[in-house]
Amino acid sequence: MEAQLIVCNKVNFDKSHSIDKVLNYVNVDVFPSVVNVEVFIKLSEISSIETTDLALLVKDTENNILNNSPTFAVRNYRDSDQIPGVDLDMKVQLVLLKSGNITFELYLNQEKVAKYPLTVRIV
Repeated sequence: MEAQLIVCNKVNFDKSHSIDKVLNYVNVDVFPSVVNVEVFIKLSEISSIETTDLALLVKDTENNILNNSPTFAVRNYRDSDQIPGVDLDMKVQLVLLKSGNITFELYLNQEKVAKYPLTVRIV
């Protein structure tokens, strides 16, 4: 299995996905702050017949979990001449308590397969 993960301002879907404003950092005015982002996830070479469990965790540098995303099952619906996979997007709401780096971690069948760093800044 292969996975890609991109954190962005917005993911649009109209027969295909488009990504608006890829994020490397977020600015907040005060702590605590609630920040909404979206995540584009691209999975390749997953099982063509079985479901795959997917979970997204966001952690700070002290391993505190900053989101509450449940695990859910995804399945390949691509045509037989395509590589089995899934493209999907998720809305993520974070409660941020401090400046620093956070990491989005993508798990497939309880195995970490991708991560994406994001810096939190107070301005």
